[in-house]
Amino acid sequence: MWRDIVAAFPHSVIEFFVRAVKDILADTNEHGKLSYIIREKKAASFALYAAFLDGLRKMLFQEIAEAFKGFQSTHHWEPVEEARLKGYRAARAHAEAITEIYRSGKEDMAWVAKEIEKTVLGPWASSNGKVRRGNRGKEGELCRKNRESTSRFTCRL
Repeated sequence: MWRDIVAAFPHSVIEFFVRAVKDILADTNEHGKLSYIIREKKAASFALYAAFLDGLRKMLFQEIAEAFKGFQSTHHWEPVEEARLKGYRAARAHAEAITEIYRSGKEDMAWVAKEIEKTVLGPWASSNGKVRRGNRGKEGELCRKNRESTSRFTCRL
């Protein structure tokens, strides 16, 4: 189903959001990369994971950055595991909402896009392609249409 959702909204905020959610789920599930890092207490791997978390994944999984800040001074793994679980639960809730909306409205992709934007992307995106950064309330550009094409987007944070 993820491939269908990504294919239905190419080069859009929805595509990038769905990919970020999928990546977080893969990293934070019980067999994922972050679970392995925590279980094996691999501090260097955790530092690399935190350093390379970027874009929407970083915005959606802010708990891990906070956990890493604390870990640097305490080397306690419990807050890292709590952050992993919180990130997993949030990503899973996003995934469930997106798939439910997609299943409900497959016949009308315009409705699906508006519904995902309204109910799931809410705090992060609006119809003009802006994304809210964290809780600071500042807007940063996520995607803007390329001048050469109306269906292509250039995306960055």
